[in-house]
Amino acid sequence: MDEPVRTRVSAYTIAVADALTRELREETGLELDTCRLLDARTYAVHRNGVSWHLTGLFYAVDLTGGAPAVVETEGSTDATAWLPLSELGDSPLSPAAIDALRLLDDLPPRAAAPA
Repeated sequence: MDEPVRTRVSAYTIAVADALTRELREETGLELDTCRLLDARTYAVHRNGVSWHLTGLFYAVDLTGGAPAVVETEGSTDATAWLPLSELGDSPLSPAAIDALRLLDDLPPRAAAPA
């Protein structure tokens, strides 16, 4: 049953990758080198008396640009930083964030870059 979702999503992959590139640059100052769609999942959310559905697109990416920094002025992000997974501890994570971490755990190890 995953194939119909992937087919519908794949029709928008280029536009979504463009949005991913733009948002990443605005919110972290980093540049997207490559991206690969890992999965698309839907969630039913109920928070603060409001119910909605959302679709999460999960990408594996390669980045360039050094340390993250917020570069967008008057945006919705006021800070950004790399956080080692070991430091997450008991941090509350959304179902989408938990799924993203599981998807990353399932990726094969990356080959070392050529010297």
